[in-house]
Amino acid sequence: MIETRIKTGTIKNIIKETTDKRVSDEAAELLADLLSDEAVTIARVASKLCTHAGRNTITAEDIKVTVI
Repeated sequence: MIETRIKTGTIKNIIKETTDKRVSDEAAELLADLLSDEAVTIARVASKLCTHAGRNTITAEDIKVTVI
């Protein structure tokens, strides 16, 4: 499993900037874990697209194709 994850503080900042609600530590940690897992999945699929195209650099298009 990957060690890098989105920081809980970043999640709290996003929620604070986009809503008028507070967020519990537990909720922020859960969302950080979920988003981190999703980012790993997206990166892996985008990497396969990149390799298939004969490139070594994942592009924004690879990410878009993966997500959309």
